[in-house]
Amino acid sequence: MSDSPLPAAEALVLLLVALGHPPDRIPVDPVAREAVYRATLATRRALVVLDDAADETQTRPLLPDAEGSFVLVTSRRPLAGLEGVRRIRLGGLSGGESATLLKRILGAPRTDGQSEAITRLTELCGHLPLALRIVGNRLSSRPSWTPARLVSQLADEESRLSGLVAGDLAVRGALALSYGQLTEPHRLLLRRLSLTPGHDTGPDLAAVLTGEDPLTTGDSLDLLVDRGLLEETAPGRYALHDLVRLFARERLDGEEPESVAREVQLRMADWLLRSASAAGRMFEAPGAPEPWAGAIAPFAPRSAAEAEEWLTTERSNWAGALPLMYAADRPTEVLHTSRTLYWFSDRWTQWPEWRTLFSYGARSAAAVGDRAAEAHQLNCLAWAHGVGAYQYDQAEQLARRALELATATGDEDQQAWAWSYISGACLSLERPAEAAEAAATATRLFEVAGDTAGKAVSQRVLGKALRESGRAEEALALHRALLDTSAGDVPGLNEYIQALLRHEIANDLLALERWPEAVAAYRTVTTPLAHGNLDRFQAQALTGLATALHHCGELPEAREHLTRAYELFRSVGDTTSAAETAGAIERLR
Repeated sequence: MSDSPLPAAEALVLLLVALGHPPDRIPVDPVAREAVYRATLATRRALVVLDDAADETQTRPLLPDAEGSFVLVTSRRPLAGLEGVRRIRLGGLSGGESATLLKRILGAPRTDGQSEAITRLTELCGHLPLALRIVGNRLSSRPSWTPARLVSQLADEESRLSGLVAGDLAVRGALALSYGQLTEPHRLLLRRLSLTPGHDTGPDLAAVLTGEDPLTTGDSLDLLVDRGLLEETAPGRYALHDLVRLFARERLDGEEPESVAREVQLRMADWLLRSASAAGRMFEAPGAPEPWAGAIAPFAPRSAAEAEEWLTTERSNWAGALPLMYAADRPTEVLHTSRTLYWFSDRWTQWPEWRTLFSYGARSAAAVGDRAAEAHQLNCLAWAHGVGAYQYDQAEQLARRALELATATGDEDQQAWAWSYISGACLSLERPAEAAEAAATATRLFEVAGDTAGKAVSQRVLGKALRESGRAEEALALHRALLDTSAGDVPGLNEYIQALLRHEIANDLLALERWPEAVAAYRTVTTPLAHGNLDRFQAQALTGLATALHHCGELPEAREHLTRAYELFRSVGDTTSAAETAGAIERLR
């Protein structure tokens, strides 16, 4: 990787001497020297190791062609021009492998009782072997230092690369060698990729950063992968290693004016939110407003499926663009984005990005002085905290703030939604009487506003509150009546609400100890295809089904469903429900 890599002719001298060839009998002519090398290998079995090869030209003369000999080449490039080779791309070390490497460098006396600090050090090193070696060497040369002390030094991103130095070993120096071999357009791309807010990106977004077309940018991204400066995390998706991102940001600060970097970052954020708005329109009612105009055409989905794929793939990027646009005093555009993604959010209820979106939506509505919009955004934020994150105290507080604003503006529909979210929070906080009262208020307001979908939601919660208050028969009658009525004309919502109602009916029958009917009811509960992240909902249905089957004497099937429910609870991070399910499985053994 240096400016003058070892020439193949000189490497042949080293190899021939290592093979026992007299130095004074090595030919001067490179072609003759290569012939002697191959003739020497023809009489023995050998493994030739060529470490950190620069390119094919340097490597090809050193490849043995005799049977029984092999060559192992390491390189930061794929050396695509070499034929008849087996390529193995080495990924990063795992967390466990990184910790093992560091512990072996330091030895047991230095690492005993330091597992938390060791783990943190491996994370700060990005599991990069060179960085881990540097950290290990630094600690080895300072016997009085603990791993925790070095953690505190490396925690600051601004100075981390400066801390990853040990003698002539330096992460920044190694990256600078690779960076120095790039053309200026490729350096520009690498620098500006550090501006992307998400973990990975695709050619379209990367092209916005540089002004190139996506096809040319895609080729440049592939070249950066070949040079070991980018990782292709999935077909067409590219990510910077954490330490490469820090290096690229340093180069950006050092080589481009701050004003240019800000302009590029805002251009990127604007494109991301216009694209998110264009995709969100595919899930809104007809006549939804178009995204605002911009210098670069946004992503234009041709179908709802294409829009959903883009929003899913780019969600960390468009969510990361929200604070950038808000800080740039663009609240109108932020609010527009939040409004256009409103209906889509119901398809992936547990995305943490919704809390970011609706939080900035509420701030933006307040910034433009639109109190009605602020009430709506606060209600959305209450939903995101309650339904999406199970943070019921926060959900109730937000819904009550929304209620105050909606009351002040006379918006009965948003008042109804606020009462609906208050009722859901109260129910989850084990206050069923308050939940029932709030749900009844929401139902009355939804009737006045003519919102049939909202009324169905509030009545479902009312039924749950009645069941939790010991009035399961009333709850069952209400839920069955709701199932027979329409939930409104919002695309995908009918199917979703019907699935929820079937689940409530099964829960009502379970509370009434009508076990066979409950089994039959739970078997009708299906996960709506139009909604994602419903693993917890499925797990709850499976748990109820298993309980009913247990009381019917069907123990093997009950265990099977509980085992699946346990896996689903764990997958969504619901450790409390997972532990309860594990206990139920043990009781059935």
